[in-house]
Amino acid sequence: MSQPRPGSFLFDRGYPRPAKPYDNQPAGPPKRICPVCGFRYIPETGKGSPCGHVKKDGTLAI
Repeated sequence: MSQPRPGSFLFDRGYPRPAKPYDNQPAGPPKRICPVCGFRYIPETGKGSPCGHVKKDGTLAI
């Protein structure tokens, strides 16, 4: 089995590639993802994440 040439993944449809960020996303307000647990939430001004890992100022509470 031959190895793919460097850069050929950009053109070869059979080669696995990462999904685009807009694929399979429902329409609506943009969501944020908690970097600790991966919970998706809609940010609200003056509030942290519902899971409690992100404080209202945007810093992490680990």
